[in-house]
Order: sequence, then C-alpha cells, then structure tokens
Amino acid sequence: MDLKGKSAIVTGAASGIGKGIAELLASRGVAVAIADLNLDAAQKVAAGIETSGGKAIGVAMELPGFTMEKAMADFRQFLGAGAGSFHAQQ
Repeated sequence: MDLKGKSAIVTGAASGIGKGIAELLASRGVAVAIADLNLDAAQKVAAGIETSGGKAIGVAMELPGFTMEKAMADFRQFLGAGAGSFHAQQ
C-alpha cells in the first residue's frame, strides 16, 4: 500500500509501540504527529524522524483544554494549505 503523502496522528508515540508505529509510518512517507503526554519526548521522536528524512511534529496530549479539533487544526497548519480535511475515526 502506498502511504506517501498521507498523514497520521499517533497517540502514545513518544515510546514503545506507538513510537515504532510512528517511525514505520514516517519511513513510508506519512507525515506524522507524535502525540504523547510527554511533550519533550514527543518532540525528540519527531526530531529523530525529521533527521531521518521524514516529516513529523511532536504534540502534547491530555492537557487541560486539549481537544482533538485543536490537535487536528495544529496538524493541518503544520502540513500546509493543501492538507485537505481530517476526521477522527472511532
């Protein structure tokens, strides 16, 4: 499956399985939001992906006032004007 040009928000992505999933997606051309409770760790994972040639941003989750809508708006801004629309899958 060709994933190049797609985007994903991966929760719990600063470590463990989430990190592995984010790194795998990024290696296949997916722009990834590294979402985690630990913003510093999320940003470090994102920086590693960027260093490897991928596109990633670290974002904090579970903060007072956090909404998925805001996270998606921030991610859309990160991706640029041609990002299209997002919807959460449940």
